[in-house]
Amino acid sequence: MKPTNVHTARLFKSVRERMGLSIRAIAQRLRVSIATVSRIESGHFAPSVEVAQRLVALSGEENLEKLFIDAYR
Repeated sequence: MKPTNVHTARLFKSVRERMGLSIRAIAQRLRVSIATVSRIESGHFAPSVEVAQRLVALSGEENLEKLFIDAYR
């Protein structure tokens, strides 16, 4: 299956790595399974709005556009 959510995948992985968290740690904080985080980060699964909102809140960044820009640096 070809990844279809590549921008979201990059955003999630970028935020997680900048926070210095493992997949297990971010999964616990987002209240999802490790498999879900893995599928999101590989681009094979789109997160729910609630999970995306939790990630943004965890990042401490209020500007979603800035998060996406930072993900591509």
